[in-house]
Amino acid sequence: GRVARLISGSAWETLVSLFILLNALFMAMVVDQSITTLTSPESVSLEADRWLFVSETFFLVFFVIELGLRVFVHRLYFFVNREYFWNMFDCIIVTLSVVDAFSQMLPSLPGGWNATFMRCVRVLRLVRSLRVVRVIKYAGALRRMLLSLIGSLVPLFWSLVLLWAVFYLFSLAIVQGVANYLSTSDEWESNPSLAEPMLSRFGSVSQAMLSFYKATCGGTGWGSFFDALAQTTPTTAFVFLAAVSFIQIAVFNIMTGVFVENAFKNAQPDHHSLALEQRRLHMNEAQELIAFFKSADKDGGGTLSLKEFSELCRDPYLSDMLEVMGLDIKDGALL
Repeated sequence: GRVARLISGSAWETLVSLFILLNALFMAMVVDQSITTLTSPESVSLEADRWLFVSETFFLVFFVIELGLRVFVHRLYFFVNREYFWNMFDCIIVTLSVVDAFSQMLPSLPGGWNATFMRCVRVLRLVRSLRVVRVIKYAGALRRMLLSLIGSLVPLFWSLVLLWAVFYLFSLAIVQGVANYLSTSDEWESNPSLAEPMLSRFGSVSQAMLSFYKATCGGTGWGSFFDALAQTTPTTAFVFLAAVSFIQIAVFNIMTGVFVENAFKNAQPDHHSLALEQRRLHMNEAQELIAFFKSADKDGGGTLSLKEFSELCRDPYLSDMLEVMGLDIKDGALL
């Protein structure tokens, strides 16, 4: 019916996307207001709080109505159709928004329950900001980038496992070298400050792994870590330089190659994007044909006479256009 045509039209999708983006911007104002209320309560006016409450209620009512219209049109099919994931996502977000709205109207709870409840409410508000993810399904390029990011989570996990395994192996060698130096040298016993830079960075395997992470991932330049190891033995200092070179030249480049290859695979259009693109193509072709046939209707009667149709079939532009669509003008001429 009319409601089904309304919610399936491009104008409605554009309106919903606009409200989602506006709500995301509004959430930033709400979060800023919460910080201002705690740090400078005297600068927060009652009118500002009232305006935020009214705006928040307006967004909530719109999204509840939008979800209700879709459930009304699809009914139980709403939960099992091809886009059931997005539908369930919308239901969860709208439900949490309603719970958050009612929680602001409740009085303070006794004892420590009030603080716990307010922390839960803040988490609900953060979850509501995920509604902006819905816009992704309307944007093909953004959808492909998100799918590429999601598809890179597994390679990211194994890349981190590999990276920290390399950190662990080199850390064992470095810490053992530091321990050997301390056991054979007497200088640090008379002057413990000499060993302090070394022990603060490589005093244990966990500290050494963190130092490798800082030195190779941009946290701190590797020069300070090398200076701390330079007072030990040349072998230990060389192992550190070899480790940094191996990680930055070999490991990181291999990880980058895996990510790029995986991104190319995931960037291929999915079935939903292909279907949308095909639908746009068919709609554009239909609009072109309608406009072309209207221009051939000389008398404006809404139909083509045999003479008008015959003249139209001799038009080379129509022949080329139909050939691109996979149609033969000879079929129309025979009719």
